Amino acid sequence: MKEGIILTLGIGVIGLGLMGAVHARNCYGRIPGARLIAVSDANTESLEAFTSEFHLVKGYLDYRELIEDPDVDAIIIAASSSVHAEIIRGIVPLKKAILCEKPLTNSMEESIELHHLISRASIPFQMGLMRRFDPSYIQAKALIEKGSIGTPYSFAAISRDKDAYPPSYISKTSGFFKDTGVHDFDLARWLMGAEVATIHAQGSAFISEHIKEFGDVDFAQANFTFTSGAFGSIQLTRNAIYGYEIRTEILGTNGALQIGWTHRTGTVLLVRDQVIRDTVEDYRLRFEQAYVNEMVEFVRSVKASQAISPNSYDGVAADLIADAATKSLQRGTLETVDNGVLESSG
Repeated sequence: MKEGIILTLGIGVIGLGLMGAVHARNCYGRIPGARLIAVSDANTESLEAFTSEFHLVKGYLDYRELIEDPDVDAIIIAASSSVHAEIIRGIVPLKKAILCEKPLTNSMEESIELHHLISRASIPFQMGLMRRFDPSYIQAKALIEKGSIGTPYSFAAISRDKDAYPPSYISKTSGFFKDTGVHDFDLARWLMGAEVATIHAQGSAFISEHIKEFGDVDFAQANFTFTSGAFGSIQLTRNAIYGYEIRTEILGTNGALQIGWTHRTGTVLLVRDQVIRDTVEDYRLRFEQAYVNEMVEFVRSVKASQAISPNSYDGVAADLIADAATKSLQRGTLETVDNGVLESSG
């Protein structure tokens, strides 16, 4: 990081896929105190398309040139998770701030190792767990901390995609729990204020044959316990058909909280024999504001040299739960989540 006060944080984005494009466009004028300096993508067509539209932004085919750019203060990693580790290892010696999309890496062992590396380097690092920045979840967290529902004792979440992703995407993931469920596991830890202790998962491929071919599932559910004694459950669906839906319910000793909705707007069409309303298409629409809030908070924290959350600890902690859920799904056993591996000195 540059010495002294940073008036405008220079941002570089690595990877111009779905998430990279969202972050890059947000950083181009929507984030106070930040300026998009450069983007990088190994795909020439994607890179040229973006830099043609945003002609003041530098474009690099090789991400190494981007991280070495002296005008870049902070780097958004939205490339394939298979290259996250090498990118992070390249950035750490430069002491530049990082926002990394989940997962940290595809390997649990390497993710733990990277967490310790990041911690020892004391660089600003934020994990891309954007649901924490959604206005509804922010409000829910505040109400829990205020004591509005008493002591939380039950967490339940539903995550449903409208349609399953194609084979080209599924082939690069580490399973449904690690690809999607990790967001629910992060919310569970954050909202309940406790770690997950044990978990049992089940699932199957009911609709998508290509998912079955990769040994994955298009429906999964998991029941788990918290170290506080509370209980939790999540349900994941890749083919909801009707739209994209994210819902969470928390029961407490004095009440309950419900977060989420199925409709995109409040408009309802009423005609003969039908009542019709729209649905949310995908995560980019449902969490559009959350992505902006996430980046605003990242920039603010880096410029103010303040602690960042969610950090690498949070990212790996959620991934440990997802990893245990994946093992349970494969083995049909109750699995213990080993949170202790994050407490060692590394």
